[in-house]
Amino acid sequence: MGGTLNLSTDAVAGATYSWTGPNGFTSALQNPEIPNVTAAHAGTYSLTVSFENCSSNAGSTNVVITPIPVATPSNLGPYCEGNPIQLRAVAVAGASYLWTYPNGNTSTERNHNILNSTVADAGTYRLTITINGCTSAEASTEVIVNPRPAAPAPTNNGPICAGETLQLFANAPDMNYHWIFPDGSISIAENPIIQNATTAHEGSYSLRVSSIGSNTCESSTISTQVIINAAPALPAASSPNQICINTTIQPLTASGTDLKWYNDIQLLNQVGTDGIFDPSPFIDISVAGTHNFYVTQTIGGCTSPARTVTVSIIDGQPAPPTAEDIIVCNNQNPILTATGENIQWYYSGLEWSTENPYELNFPLNEDTEFLVTQRICDIESEPTSVWIRIINSTPQQQPIAALENTGCGSFNANWSAVTGATNYRYDVSTQSNFMEWFLKEQIEEEYIARRALELFDVIGEEGVGRYMIDKKIPGITYNPE
Repeated sequence: MGGTLNLSTDAVAGATYSWTGPNGFTSALQNPEIPNVTAAHAGTYSLTVSFENCSSNAGSTNVVITPIPVATPSNLGPYCEGNPIQLRAVAVAGASYLWTYPNGNTSTERNHNILNSTVADAGTYRLTITINGCTSAEASTEVIVNPRPAAPAPTNNGPICAGETLQLFANAPDMNYHWIFPDGSISIAENPIIQNATTAHEGSYSLRVSSIGSNTCESSTISTQVIINAAPALPAASSPNQICINTTIQPLTASGTDLKWYNDIQLLNQVGTDGIFDPSPFIDISVAGTHNFYVTQTIGGCTSPARTVTVSIIDGQPAPPTAEDIIVCNNQNPILTATGENIQWYYSGLEWSTENPYELNFPLNEDTEFLVTQRICDIESEPTSVWIRIINSTPQQQPIAALENTGCGSFNANWSAVTGATNYRYDVSTQSNFMEWFLKEQIEEEYIARRALELFDVIGEEGVGRYMIDKKIPGITYNPE
């Protein structure tokens, strides 16, 4: 439609022509033209040729008027540079397509992608379509390609020590920020802070940025590597240190690297360095009391937690020494160890040894109790009880099984612990009468409980009463008549 219709026939010398057609069309021309045709001009056009009063039979031709197609281009922008430009056109049946780019390139694909776009690819993209030789008017779509911001240069304040504050720096002001941490968590802060960082925070921290405003294109991703060194172990030092009132304080000692001493738990007031420290300027030896000092070591720039070193000014009975029970086999010589000063071991009420550690030069065949004291300022402490538990080839102590009937002729056995024992087993086949065994266990437990209560009535709880009761209870046994 809108074009010129050209009708034509072969020439006949001396002849006349008579055309008729749709919409009242007539013409005496051999080859008539109809400009600006519309759909109304479509149809059959007939022609007769006359010569010397003789007319031919009518001939005809069918004219088809094709509408001019309409091109409808679009794109899926705006785009960030590096992303594909996606050109789109509305589909028209039977049409062919011709895209013309700003740089003069062309494409005949209806929907077309331009990979790895640059800012120079932005501009007007024009489209025409053609159907049956009819070409549309040119239509266009505007493509916007936004530049990406420059890649950031993130850094951090490392290497740092565990327990210190980790600081990340974007080094890209006035942007939107997208940090990704090693554990997958995200931060949108410009310079994120992680307090009390641990070695678990070590790793690669990635950052990309985008401009503030309508251009949301993001930069490429750049990483910064964080190194977090573990804190050193506590330095070695002896504590507690106990001295008599009004006596000279001996220097405190510690071993480690780059040692520092403090007299406050916040570690703000440094009072000494190195492995030997004189605490006397900070202690009034005429007043009984406890004084704490704190020592750290520094290795590779990292400082350990502080070890507490206690100095006690004693005016009276010192505290009992510390010691733990030990377990040995019946063919071994036990080694007794206690923490304190001027240690004294007792066995069967007799002073036995002042060695510490002390190795018995004979084996024991049964559980045996030793007592240990320490002496400070010529005053002996209360004793600490130390039991030597003997493991025989056949354990003497029998575990007690709490039996729970689960039905169907089965039960669960819950064992009480036997010191040093493993591989508990209960053999039901040895019980000729299960109820008889169960009642015997109940009677034995009730007997021991009654005897224990009687000890409270006989001995009492005053003074060393409870201590004596604790010693007597393990000796209660049940002997059925």
